[in-house]
Amino acid sequence: MARAKTGRQALDRFFTEFDQHYAAKLCNAHLNMLLSKKEQFVGTKTLNCSLRFVAMAIKTAKMRKMCAPHIKTILFELTLPLMLVTQYEMETWTSNPIEYVRLQVDNSNSWNVKRTNQDMIKAICSIRSTRKNKISDYLTNYLSLLVDQMQMDYQDDFRPKEALMHCFGLLSSHMAHTDEY
Repeated sequence: MARAKTGRQALDRFFTEFDQHYAAKLCNAHLNMLLSKKEQFVGTKTLNCSLRFVAMAIKTAKMRKMCAPHIKTILFELTLPLMLVTQYEMETWTSNPIEYVRLQVDNSNSWNVKRTNQDMIKAICSIRSTRKNKISDYLTNYLSLLVDQMQMDYQDDFRPKEALMHCFGLLSSHMAHTDEY
């Protein structure tokens, strides 16, 4: 019993020190990595780690406050392009449709950027201004963007509409909270 208590105290000290000295610096580093994705290449694993860290960070009030100026940019300018079907996915679909479907539903691959991106979208669209408010402003604005984008003509490229429909499906459980949607 005393050993467990000592272990718990050590963990508490670690959490406190991490929160005071390292969490903000790490969050800023990951935010900068995500924002740099708009202008330059960011490796898949690096992008995945940054998406995962920021998605977890915005679930706490302190980190969400730090991320707040960048949340709209991440949601509206970064997440949609990451939802597009890639060249690799197109080749897989053409050569082996069963493998394509398996990859889309495989949750065991922790380096799947699309899956991590989906977690980011859900995390941001879950941010509510108050507990009483059942609908997130981010969700409302994101759904409005999706509707506007769906009305555009993409000529022969089906990928943008496929990504938009994927986002609608992804947010269906968020939309179920109200009859407005």
